[in-house]
Amino acid sequence: MMPSVPRDDLEVTTAHCAMCGASVAAGSTCAQCGTVVEPSPTERHAGASRMHAAEWSTLTFAPFWVFNAVAGADGKLRQKELTALQEVIQRVALTDSPLLDEVLAQCRKDLDGMLEAWRTDGRTFDVGLTQIRQILDRRVEMAQAAAFKRGLLSIGRRVASANGTGLFGLGTKLSRESREALSLVHSFLDMPADEMPQGL
Repeated sequence: MMPSVPRDDLEVTTAHCAMCGASVAAGSTCAQCGTVVEPSPTERHAGASRMHAAEWSTLTFAPFWVFNAVAGADGKLRQKELTALQEVIQRVALTDSPLLDEVLAQCRKDLDGMLEAWRTDGRTFDVGLTQIRQILDRRVEMAQAAAFKRGLLSIGRRVASANGTGLFGLGTKLSRESREALSLVHSFLDMPADEMPQGL
């Protein structure tokens, strides 16, 4: 499958400047009078002080794009891989990233609804993961962005392990397709080489 061309066309939330009434992108400075126009509480997610609604929505799809990259690597989506993803999402303290834990908590609120929203979104995993990386680079402190990416790669590893000797079995030998898919996830997230899990 040929990769899609990455895009950075996230929806921009607009607001009106309280000083002069001009239409301005929320979170930016008014070109007319210089007033900073902050997003409203509904347009900014509490988990990231400068996260716009469209960016937060994109982040919540991150586990599903990783799942799609890994589970679809051999052209077949198996129920046990979907079960692995569901188990990962249901775990409360899975990662060392508070932001990713918050994403997983959002997914737990309506997992079926989130899956349906992701399926109808239309972005392929390469486009989605590229946008995830761009959002993290723009909005999140470097160490937390790195922790978020490591958590996503861990999710991918757990999904890939579902085709091995046990759902989360230690020492599971991953298929060549799964290893290549995890390498793609690593690449699209622009992670350092030393954060690639051993054996991939």
